[in-house]
Amino acid sequence: MSRQLPSKKKWSSEGLDKYGLFAADTNGECCYLEKASYSTVEKLIEKQKIDPQKNIAISIGSFSITTEMTEALLKEFSQELADKIEIMNVEHSLWMPLSLDIETYCGLMIAMGWSREHSENVYNRMATFKDKYPRKDKNKPLIGVSDIGSDGYWWDYGTIKNYYNNIFKLTKSTDEAFAMRSFFCLSQRENHGENPQLQIDNKSIVLGSTIKSGTIKNSIIIDVEADDVQFEDTLSISCDLKNAAAQKSLLYNLEEKNDSYFTPSTVCANLFFNWEEPLKISTRLERDGKNDWNLKVENNRYSYEELEKLNEINSKKEK
Repeated sequence: MSRQLPSKKKWSSEGLDKYGLFAADTNGECCYLEKASYSTVEKLIEKQKIDPQKNIAISIGSFSITTEMTEALLKEFSQELADKIEIMNVEHSLWMPLSLDIETYCGLMIAMGWSREHSENVYNRMATFKDKYPRKDKNKPLIGVSDIGSDGYWWDYGTIKNYYNNIFKLTKSTDEAFAMRSFFCLSQRENHGENPQLQIDNKSIVLGSTIKSGTIKNSIIIDVEADDVQFEDTLSISCDLKNAAAQKSLLYNLEEKNDSYFTPSTVCANLFFNWEEPLKISTRLERDGKNDWNLKVENNRYSYEELEKLNEINSKKEK
């Protein structure tokens, strides 16, 4: 979404440091910054790396690439794709080194915790890739922006809180809700699996589920099997439940053999490893997973960091 560079106060109030940023340098070339603070943008303006007179564009996390670029990237990273032993992402490992000068890129990555050696290696590799990438017109920029305007709808699912709040727009009676239901092919609120013992209000969406009895209010239920449910303001996906009650909760991939009650704001899911029983993990809608990465929260047996390592071990065993 293209716009003028906002004030520091507006940058903070809109949480723009949580998104990617496309800006124009003084030569009019497009450069990309991932989750930049306002102070970082100010410093780049002072160094004349960003032209403040030109619009910036907030990234909505959607991009398209040509067939030629896709094939070139698959070839460039064929070894990494075969080994699958390291984590890379398009922001830090692709868009930024392809659109920034080495001084700016390395400075930003070192501030994020990368070593200078690693930063320079990534940059130089992408610089070589950029030079040998076969472009018909080398005068055209390699990376550009498509402006969707400021009147379109944009639903951020990047955090649990945003995911919950935005998905529940499906239950509203607004133009935005109608657009969202149309986008997800839910233009009519059809409730599948209805029976006389199950009461579903006209706001809820129930899809592909078999529930014998209960009450569902302002909830979104997808691929759920249960004997009885008492759900309100709850999102439940791919769950196998017995008798369950939940209010303002997010339940995913759960298998509950016993009756279960979830307190308001519960987020609960099962992970499946090479064990007999699934591993249940929980958090709260208001918690930030990034801040909790190294913590064992909500009586979980493992932190998210430990779960990532367990998942790596499990994946190697499956191979």
